[in-house]
Amino acid sequence: MKKIILTALLLVIVLGGGVIYYVLNSLDTLVKQQVELHAGNALQTKVGVGNVTIKLLDGFAEISGFQVANPEGFSQNDALKFSAVRLDIDTKDLSKMPVVIEEITINSLATLFELNAAGQSNYNELLKNVKSASSSEPAPEPTPSESETASDVRISLKKLTIKDTAMAIDLTALGDKNYEETLPTLQVENIGGAQGVPPAKLGVEVANAVLKILTKEARRKQEDKLKDKAIEKLKEKAGDKLQGLMDKLGS
Repeated sequence: MKKIILTALLLVIVLGGGVIYYVLNSLDTLVKQQVELHAGNALQTKVGVGNVTIKLLDGFAEISGFQVANPEGFSQNDALKFSAVRLDIDTKDLSKMPVVIEEITINSLATLFELNAAGQSNYNELLKNVKSASSSEPAPEPTPSESETASDVRISLKKLTIKDTAMAIDLTALGDKNYEETLPTLQVENIGGAQGVPPAKLGVEVANAVLKILTKEARRKQEDKLKDKAIEKLKEKAGDKLQGLMDKLGS
């Protein structure tokens, strides 16, 4: 009898270990698929992820090769491309709500700000898509067990940092040209607040934060270019008048 019980326990341990091993080794793939699915639905455009690395015990996760295609009505170029997105999670007490993400760092961002012939930007279109998707998404009806677990999960992000951003500004649809700009390090703090928000809502708020801060920088750069062009035109006019005056004096 003891031998049978011992054998059964060993089988449970071996099988349980196999399941745990499978889940841990499948986690990166599962997260990759979920990011592509939910981010694509929220942004209403194609989203691709190259690779996901998760180290639960270290409180570390990284998404590399993250690409967001331009929305409908704009060029076939990507709107956003991240070399790597890193998450640093506070693992001191994951049972305590909210779960705190110390920092999300986006490294080597290549982004395109594009205006179409109507003067609309791809960033604003993506922002509208996110807002539309979040407002139209039906609230799920949790089961009794879920209502005490999944629905209670809240996440708070202390800091979002965007580093080494190369921004292309495409104004060709308005008769202007392309510009290339390098942005300073950008930061947004306290996303989700002290109480935290559900995981899906945090994703929406992070997307909003990234697009809004990039829109602000793009508009500032666009205004600078328009001012520079206006100054150049004034100089040209002043030069023409001066040349005309010199011609009169010479005659």
